[in-house]
Amino acid sequence: MNKLTSRLTSYQVARRRIFNVSRGWIGEVTAQRRGRESLALVTQQTQEPIMPHDEISLRQIGSKERGL
Repeated sequence: MNKLTSRLTSYQVARRRIFNVSRGWIGEVTAQRRGRESLALVTQQTQEPIMPHDEISLRQIGSKERGL
């Protein structure tokens, strides 16, 4: 893990990924709310392939995350 991700808990990383994937765009709003580091983190994560079990998790968790 690099310096950026090592400073975050796995839960925080997962929330950023879910937020970004559910919106379908690179996290500009997240960057405005949480600073430049989160934009770098979200951008890095969008380059990772989405596995089928992640899509199932998005359906279960996405509705809650979209309200944030």
